[in-house]
Amino acid sequence: VPALSADDAIALFADRAVAANHRFSLKQANAAAISELCRRLDGFPLAIELAAARANVFSVESLVERLDDRFAILTVGDRRADARQRSMRATIDWSYDLLPNSERLVFERLSVFSGGCTLKAAQAVCSEEDDTDDVVTHVLASLVDKSLVIVDLEATTPRYSLLESFHEYAREKLKSRGEATAIALRHALATLALAEQIGAAISRDLSASGEAVFIEIGNVRAALYWALTQHGNVVVGQRLVGVAASWKSFTVAEARGWIDAALSLANERTPGDVLARLRLTEASVAGEGLRFEAAFTAAAAALDHYRTAGDPMRLARALAFAGLALTGLNRAEEGMPFLLEAVKVSRDSGNNRLMANLLREVALAMLRTGDVAGARGCAGESLGLLETGGRQDVPLSLNVLAECEFLAGDSESALERASEALALGHALRGKAADIRPMILSNTSRYLVALGRYAEATARSTESLALAMDLRFEVLIAWNLENLAAIATLASELAPERPSVTYENAARVFGFVNSRLAALGSDRDLTGQPQYNRAVAILNEALGAEAVTNLMTDGMSMTEREAI
Repeated sequence: VPALSADDAIALFADRAVAANHRFSLKQANAAAISELCRRLDGFPLAIELAAARANVFSVESLVERLDDRFAILTVGDRRADARQRSMRATIDWSYDLLPNSERLVFERLSVFSGGCTLKAAQAVCSEEDDTDDVVTHVLASLVDKSLVIVDLEATTPRYSLLESFHEYAREKLKSRGEATAIALRHALATLALAEQIGAAISRDLSASGEAVFIEIGNVRAALYWALTQHGNVVVGQRLVGVAASWKSFTVAEARGWIDAALSLANERTPGDVLARLRLTEASVAGEGLRFEAAFTAAAAALDHYRTAGDPMRLARALAFAGLALTGLNRAEEGMPFLLEAVKVSRDSGNNRLMANLLREVALAMLRTGDVAGARGCAGESLGLLETGGRQDVPLSLNVLAECEFLAGDSESALERASEALALGHALRGKAADIRPMILSNTSRYLVALGRYAEATARSTESLALAMDLRFEVLIAWNLENLAAIATLASELAPERPSVTYENAARVFGFVNSRLAALGSDRDLTGQPQYNRAVAILNEALGAEAVTNLMTDGMSMTEREAI
């Protein structure tokens, strides 16, 4: 029986629910839950009828919560009905029992995938040892014909998957057959191989591979959970973290969680190349999270390996992460040699995206040393290279150009560049979208410089909300500082501002100073002048000693109290 449309599924549920419980009605309060229920039951008429029959016992919301045990819930007690019609499990049992063994095996093994799979992945995971690739292909075609497997032919590469109800059933069968561990290992190895292929391609900005990091994220998470959380195969999990944790489909917080899990399981038996790759990825993610001390420590550890490993591209990345981390810690003169060596190592690679990223990082270091003209030139060259490789990194280079304009004294041009970067950033997903709160935070400072305090408050408030959602802790601190500075600097327009505003601002500054030190980070380059101006006003209004005491009080505040 084909699946119902969303509207037809909801109408069927409502009709059968009224028959089971005359007090039931479809209304705005339960419409979303009914829609979710029908979606998770894949629009199957029988499953929807079985769920509706429980409307005399459970609310719709309770039915949704119990769907993880759907085979127990979706059972009716009318013994006069045909056995196949009495329960969801019996219905799927009936279809499963008709399958030849070869189709049962592939059906069960497909349950290890999360979010579907390509034909190649299915062949790697679902085949028997003696099977050719054609065997799995023919079995998949048969399962599609029987509506037990669905295929998305509109994807760049066709993807095969199980409907949710079938997925749970097939997983149970796989466990009862005793194959769950063996198939999970096959899945983890296949996912690792695909991740390595995607990683090699995306380093040169192949657009199909860029999309693949989002399409395959479910399989990566499933493989990591089995390999690391369940200790299925730690080294495979560590290798996968080293390859995939820096993907744009992960947020910084999630990536850091998987890196921490992988490193916590490292020991003297961990292969040197695996540990070095983990450290390199840790440096990348820590840098993106603005945790510069952690980034430098990890990059230095990776450098020890890659200086002798004969891997120039990873050596260049380790050098770059080390240089960028030192720059973020206001040690740009120490960081510049690392960055310049990275440029030298990678110059002959022909990898425009890598060179663009390196030039952007050199620009940041130049800004720290006061060479605004040199920084603008490097950032502009970076932007030009990204036209042919790495379009998703364009907002990053625009953001650096905005900083160049601001430090050159042109706040209007900085605002224009930042607005352009923000518009492009709205189209990004996953970790790439983490650039948005940073751009908004910078934009707030440009608006402050222009005396547009209300707009600056709105931008920092928006950035703070995004940073909180992402658990981007350094940016949370930066935005709290922005808001405290705005409240203080706006006193130039409101001389009667109550002293409590100044006191609160001083406490928040104390919290931010303490928080940044604890996170191994520092104040942003364009944030320092704003902070200095605000503290000068506080000192004049309250006295330097009082401000110092208030800042000391603020150091013991929680993040929630500061917010």
